[in-house]
Amino acid sequence: MHDDSGAVNWLLGSFTDITERIRVEGTLRESEERFRSMADTAPAMIWISGPDKHCTFVNKSWLDFTGRTLEQELGSGWAESIHPEDRARCIEMYESSFDARHSFKTEYRLRRVDGEYRWVLDNGLPQVEADGRFSGYVGSCIDITDLKRAQEIDLARQKLETLGLLARGIVHDFGNLLAGIVAYAEVVEDALTRGSVPLVEVKRIRDAAMHGADMARQLMAYAGQEDETQELVSVSGIVEDMVESLKLLVSKHVVVETHLDKRLRLLRANPSQIRQVVMNLATNASEAIGDREGVICLTTGHVTVSHESGDPAASDGLPVGDYVQLEVSDTGRGMTPDVQAQIFDMFFTTKVSGIHGLGLTAVQGIVERLGGAIHVVSTPEKGTTFRIMLPYREAAIGVTAPAEDKMPASRGATILFVEDDRMLRQALSTMLRTKDFTVLEASDGFIALDVIRLQKEEIDVVILDISLPGAPSHEVYQEVERLKPGFPVIVTSAYSKSTAAASLGRKVEYFLRKPFKVQELIEMIRGSLSSKARTSQ
Repeated sequence: MHDDSGAVNWLLGSFTDITERIRVEGTLRESEERFRSMADTAPAMIWISGPDKHCTFVNKSWLDFTGRTLEQELGSGWAESIHPEDRARCIEMYESSFDARHSFKTEYRLRRVDGEYRWVLDNGLPQVEADGRFSGYVGSCIDITDLKRAQEIDLARQKLETLGLLARGIVHDFGNLLAGIVAYAEVVEDALTRGSVPLVEVKRIRDAAMHGADMARQLMAYAGQEDETQELVSVSGIVEDMVESLKLLVSKHVVVETHLDKRLRLLRANPSQIRQVVMNLATNASEAIGDREGVICLTTGHVTVSHESGDPAASDGLPVGDYVQLEVSDTGRGMTPDVQAQIFDMFFTTKVSGIHGLGLTAVQGIVERLGGAIHVVSTPEKGTTFRIMLPYREAAIGVTAPAEDKMPASRGATILFVEDDRMLRQALSTMLRTKDFTVLEASDGFIALDVIRLQKEEIDVVILDISLPGAPSHEVYQEVERLKPGFPVIVTSAYSKSTAAASLGRKVEYFLRKPFKVQELIEMIRGSLSSKARTSQ
């Protein structure tokens, strides 16, 4: 203390007991050291972010993985190691979860110190203090690359096993189909010899060929060669067409029954996916029945969902409205609640063969993409029912082809038919000529180019197969567009429309999938000519 002259007269001091503060600081240091030790030795990559979304901590496992420093990762630096294709999606998930204070789980590729991008599973949890204050997120990442690769291998193996099963059934079915065609052809030959007209037998031969094409498409769908192009389909019609094939795939002790509503409105869906749903559920039902005698019943019908009616479909989150209902029920061993809770999990299975289960996962994915839901009812030793609800997206009961006399006039039109299969080209050309079309034929791409260049003014429509010897089909298409822009080209293929478009490298307006009926071809020719006439007016 100083007097007026500034001299020190005495000293004044105070003591404060800081024992508790030192103890608390020591406890905090110990706690932080324990946390860092635990975080750095954890097998997962751990991160912490504050309420401002900026990263405040990553553990040693993270730094060892990325090969970067802590200073580089803090703030928003952690995102620099994310694969460029995944970065925007990952950051959007991160920020939207922060804003909503929700936990999140996402997968993305993260660059490892050696430059390889590895798949990681990132789990983030919001942190709330005792006073209710949001303090940010804590999360963990684990490398799942090897697991994903193992799953892909398992998926490929199971697909091969499924394809083998389906192929065996189709080979058997095709053998019966071809035997039937040969038998009916001999009946036709005998009838013509006797001077009668075997119209019924000829129609059966045609129907058998169309059924064979449908089986081939089923095989392509399982091989992943079918696209997801949607069209108006009859669920009852698809199920009815599949019954004979299903009988070959299920156990010999199983009876397949159907109760199909033939007046169902058409549904906009991919027919191959509807077949896959039916096939997977039917084979699952057969597995559930096993070596015992049993029944698989396929039922279709119309259902109106109302939340006031107590319909179980309402509890699946379906909006009120009209739905196609597809049921597949069996008299098999049924499921316990524990098993039923896991049936849609990828790779879950109860099959004694050890084949991992992907069928129901695929079914669930297809149904969800169509905006529908699955309801399962099962009792041990009393069977299982899968009830699938699919919403209508088109209000139609059927599709009626225009009457012959109402079709646009096309008499005298000249068609260039480009098709390398001689039997198909000659048969269709003969039929078109009986309908008063003039038909020019080309068996390969080079011939087609010559005809187009020499007779471009006479040709009204080109029918073009996508698989040609000589000049490829896309060159033929380009030449038509160059010489006659906007000219109608009807593309044909045994593959899907999207596959044909990819082969040609352009959008396809007119497309017919082989095999097709002559009347379908004639209607498309007339439709393309009408469209061309309206465009030129």
